[in-house]
Amino acid sequence: MYWVYYCVGCRYFSHVYCATSKADYSRGCESEVGAQHGDSKLISLPLADQSVDPLTLFTKDLSLQGEHKKATEINHVSHDHPLIFVDKQIHDESHSDSKLPLLNEDKHDENCNGCAQTISVPFYHCAQCNFFLHEFCAELPNKMQHPCHRDHPLLLIAEQNTNFRLRNCACCLKCCNVFMFGCSACQFYLDIRCAFLPNIIRHEVHKNTLGLRKVNNIICTICNGNVCGFVFACDACNFIMCYLCALLPSKFNHRYDEHPFLLTYSPVENHLDEYYCEICEREINPKRWFYHCVDCDQSLHTGCIQSFFSDVHLNVKFGGTLKVDNHPHPLIFAPCPKNKRPRPSCNSCGQLLIENDVAFECGPCKFRLHHKCANDAASKETS
Repeated sequence: MYWVYYCVGCRYFSHVYCATSKADYSRGCESEVGAQHGDSKLISLPLADQSVDPLTLFTKDLSLQGEHKKATEINHVSHDHPLIFVDKQIHDESHSDSKLPLLNEDKHDENCNGCAQTISVPFYHCAQCNFFLHEFCAELPNKMQHPCHRDHPLLLIAEQNTNFRLRNCACCLKCCNVFMFGCSACQFYLDIRCAFLPNIIRHEVHKNTLGLRKVNNIICTICNGNVCGFVFACDACNFIMCYLCALLPSKFNHRYDEHPFLLTYSPVENHLDEYYCEICEREINPKRWFYHCVDCDQSLHTGCIQSFFSDVHLNVKFGGTLKVDNHPHPLIFAPCPKNKRPRPSCNSCGQLLIENDVAFECGPCKFRLHHKCANDAASKETS
């Protein structure tokens, strides 16, 4: 039991802390009030291990649009041509003349045009183009209401991205050129993973449920990092957990150890030595979350673990081509090369291409352009 402010006419609830705090919270925790006494459908975290896909977990009980219902052929707003449904992998040479794509051969996996992840059955594809959609992505709703943007509905952005436009997700801040939910009036966009983060969760580290909300310059209670994005919060306790900490798996397998590393919330009992991360070799603060193997007495930073499954280009599909006026060959959309010294530079503005950026390049000519420079120089003809 705790005190709340509420409006009888609107049934609008607010924790005392929310109503009186000067912190920059967006509305998003109203539904948390009244959910403290248990709901069997609430998502319980942490994830069991790194094999659990958060999007699959968060959407397992959702009823998506479902308008196609495994139709053998559909038309989708994101593509000009009909898309054919595929519900099994085709590897047999007898199907070599088929219009069905051969996946996982010679490691040339295709990627979904909806989420940028490796395609897997069931999916839809275009027999004329290199275009693929997971069944899940094809069935996404046209709009959704989101607790962190209550003023307007978020519309599905599934446009044919011929200009390689990149938008940033308001939750994870990563750039995206595939499907998003967004409000163009407010310039508020979410990639499909962040859009389906649950409104309320339970986490074993905290006694109360945690509500989702958007924040700006708030310190995470767990990692002490400054957060501009989404957090899960308990206002009764002033407890803030950034979404990255919330999605840490309870155990993690790594080549450094034959045993799984377990997510640890406090110093290990009877451990007298200092803790050092096996990846970065820096000291670990045991008062912060970390991973530890008791059998081998080895530890890992949670931040070092996150780097294994937090690809900065997770929401970007590469491979399209663009024609520009100042180069005779089509340029391929690609990530900037990593660990390349000296760093390559843009052939238009002369500035260096930094790691984790995106660019357009012609490999044989070693010609590269920044994303912005390429779009500025682009002719109308794209492919």
